[in-house]
Amino acid sequence: MIKRLIKKILYPPIRILMKELVAIERRMIQSEHDLPYSPVFIIGIPRSGTTLLYQLITDCFDVAYLSNMTAKYYELPCILSYFLSYTRGCTPHRIYRSSYGEITGWRAPSQGWLFWARWFPSEQNYVGMGEIPDTSIREIRNSISIIEKIYNRPFVCKNLSLGARLLPLNEAFPEALFIRIYRSHIDCAQSILKGRKEYTGDITNWFSVKPSAYEKIKSKDPLTQVCEQIYYLENDISRDMSLIGEDRCLTVSYAELCQNPKGVMEKILKFYEQKTRKGILKKRYDPPPSFNYSSERTCSTAEYVKLKECLTKLYKSEAEAL
Repeated sequence: MIKRLIKKILYPPIRILMKELVAIERRMIQSEHDLPYSPVFIIGIPRSGTTLLYQLITDCFDVAYLSNMTAKYYELPCILSYFLSYTRGCTPHRIYRSSYGEITGWRAPSQGWLFWARWFPSEQNYVGMGEIPDTSIREIRNSISIIEKIYNRPFVCKNLSLGARLLPLNEAFPEALFIRIYRSHIDCAQSILKGRKEYTGDITNWFSVKPSAYEKIKSKDPLTQVCEQIYYLENDISRDMSLIGEDRCLTVSYAELCQNPKGVMEKILKFYEQKTRKGILKKRYDPPPSFNYSSERTCSTAEYVKLKECLTKLYKSEAEAL
């Protein structure tokens, strides 16, 4: 009874306030704002170690990012960032745990799915050049510019779908830098297959990002889909990065990240210093000495053999074409 009464009293003014704040936010991001730093985007195929890399970068360097709190109120990222900047809003908890890309804690870095969905079509992942209106490109740029100004730090983001949206992302941020992480194809394939079973509850359900060739592969058996998802996503990333400029992308290995995280962070710092067109990247904390790197088999022998055969065929065909 009391709870219903409180809701009845408080909810109407809260809804009115939220509506007003959203309108203010819209006006903010429609105005032009200078970008003070080169933003950094982490890209890679699903289950390749992008989340660990995101956690390390947001811990080891003084950067801004979309926190879980910001991502929850995705229509108010700039206004909310202003208030959170007074409460250590971009200071992660330094706990290296996650579940399928999700990190717990209100200050923890988020992929910001709903934030990006404001401009990118939710029914598809791959988006090419000219498919996003100029007004959306400006709003994306202005949103990140404001967040960088509020925190006075470079913006960093890991969202797997952005790897399939590199060309419009480059339209918004010609100053952006990219860090691409690579992991053994068979390890990624096993982990994606496991995600289908555990995260979606059914091996036949699609898991994570769709490549530009999704329509071509969506009717194939689940194991073939997994392998071709990896293959075509990598092709999409490689092709689009070649158009953007491969000198703007640093490639790191997941195995090296686990074995020598400090060395990888030093590479990233040096890369940013050499390639940035705006601002500087400052060190904050040292990373842990190492992380456990596992290549254990996580699927049945029959599944493993089929995944291995399919990947070998795909990448052999590519090598022969060259």
